[in-house]
Amino acid sequence: MGVLAWDGDTSNVLNTGGNWTTGAAPVSNDAAQFLAAYDGATYAPATSMAALTAVDLDYLYVQEGYTRDIGASGSELDISADRVDHFGSGHLWYKDGAGTTDAFTVCSSHANPSQAVCTITGATITRLAVLRGGVTVTGTVTNIDVGYKTSPSTDSKLTIGSAATVATLTQWGGVVNSSAALTTVSVVGGYLTQSTATITTLRVLGGGRVLYKFGGGTIADCILAAGAILDLSQATGQVTITNLWKHPDARIIGDSPALLSVAVQQRFDYTEVRAA
Repeated sequence: MGVLAWDGDTSNVLNTGGNWTTGAAPVSNDAAQFLAAYDGATYAPATSMAALTAVDLDYLYVQEGYTRDIGASGSELDISADRVDHFGSGHLWYKDGAGTTDAFTVCSSHANPSQAVCTITGATITRLAVLRGGVTVTGTVTNIDVGYKTSPSTDSKLTIGSAATVATLTQWGGVVNSSAALTTVSVVGGYLTQSTATITTLRVLGGGRVLYKFGGGTIADCILAAGAILDLSQATGQVTITNLWKHPDARIIGDSPALLSVAVQQRFDYTEVRAA
């Protein structure tokens, strides 16, 4: 594995060897770095790596203190990586054109915690963790974890576009706005808005709140623990829940026949909820 860092000596073209400390552009199994030491380089990395779409890095690392944007809209970083860590404060434009990115973490060092710092388009990612910063996803992600570094309410903001495919979303804090169909969602803390597509399985714990705007869809299984809030007040039509487990201290806003139809009100059992 080769380890190389962007130094921006020659141009803003990412696949030009003279812009990297080794004198060669990244190849598969390399570790490519964007380091704070080169934040003042003559050229920022702005042009796509489209010519290197077969490259599968071991590691892509953006260090805290690196403030420059990497790529641009329409000129995304078009590679794969076993692991991506974005700790900088610039915007990383990422598109996986070589296969699957296994692990992707965003923990921005920008002064504004919700500043947009990452856009992921057309990528296939196994696990994405958003801990600080604003992230937009329009590709395929198997598992998404939304948490926080210091502030549960303001550190992270995730936007899931309508073209995205997401199997599992676990939210520990922050704000999530989703326009995509989601298979399994657990909201432990934070605020989730589901706008234009359904959620198959929804679990909301006491620290979580879900604004469910999509009317006409069916939630197969919905578990609302003590303190959980499911808000249907802005739903565009009737929401159907096939199986509902609702703690007496959970709250459904907009609980009326016009907005909510429950096929089976299940007995709320703590053992069942823990097992789920």
